[in-house]
Amino acid sequence: MADTLLLKALRGNARKVNLNNKNLKAIPRLVGKLSELDTLEARNNKICYLPSEMALLVKLANFNLGCNELQELPKNLIYLSNLRKLHLFNNNLTELDGEILGNLHHLTLLNLNKNNLQTLPKEIGRLVNLEFLSLDDNQLIELPDEFCKLTNLKELSICRNQLISLPDRLGKIRKLKKLFLYRNELEVIPDSVGKMYQLSILDISINNIRLLPSELLNLPLTELHIEGNPLIDRIPVHCNYADEVLSLKECAARYILKDLKKRDSIMRFELRYNDEARELLLEAKECPICTNCFLNSWLECAEFVNVHKILGIKNRTGDIPMRVQLCSYKCFRSDGHNYLGVAAHQV
Repeated sequence: MADTLLLKALRGNARKVNLNNKNLKAIPRLVGKLSELDTLEARNNKICYLPSEMALLVKLANFNLGCNELQELPKNLIYLSNLRKLHLFNNNLTELDGEILGNLHHLTLLNLNKNNLQTLPKEIGRLVNLEFLSLDDNQLIELPDEFCKLTNLKELSICRNQLISLPDRLGKIRKLKKLFLYRNELEVIPDSVGKMYQLSILDISINNIRLLPSELLNLPLTELHIEGNPLIDRIPVHCNYADEVLSLKECAARYILKDLKKRDSIMRFELRYNDEARELLLEAKECPICTNCFLNSWLECAEFVNVHKILGIKNRTGDIPMRVQLCSYKCFRSDGHNYLGVAAHQV
């Protein structure tokens, strides 16, 4: 049956072939003769490998291998560098070969839902043209730092995994419009998410989040889903604060950051030749009270904000606790603010 379809496609110099639901264990070798093939549909089969002739399909742009029995990325994919859309959902993938994946640098869509992935290779950062990435229903615990190089992503979905953290620089993906992180183990959303200036939908439901970054107020959000998180309550408790003891690194960073505000800053000139220090200082925050900059906050506070009133989000009512970071206890004790100290989480 499949061979017959391919023979017809060959006679017609077809650009699209549909091999869905054919109970195939392998794609017929004849496929290699379809030199003009642009789209190959082969979902809902029993495919566990690709024939070597697949390497001849240099014009293949859309490839659907969803619902098959792949246990690893087929090695022949490395030759399909023209691929734009690749569906590998509902297979048995446990890991991704970085060399193969990193060569697919023209991909704009990658669907890896419903596999058994526990990690992602650092080479995923080479997929710089990726716009849509879905990793739902895997077993991911964390993302590599190189993930933040996917700066053209518009939609990212990593629901129903086991993520316990996100890269601090996730906010470098500034074209992102939709971010779905439903049902993970996240406790903190990085402040850098506040730099995703096109983000309109954020779903972080059913995680372990107590506070949201106040930087979210900078975003054009139309939907914010936070149900099923242990958000803190506005309940007064007695607490004691010790005087802060800053590390040498933090002291040096605060000194440099203060100097950089001067018009005749000497440090600005010196930083031109120190990439590592410059990258580190890019993570600095500004104290909302004294406006001094710092790397690591001494005190985490909460501000209860009505995001419906401020952002006009229709699906949220009432106040939400936002994370605010202060540079010192001195600022916290000052008058004129509504920030509340956050008590340690009691299990």
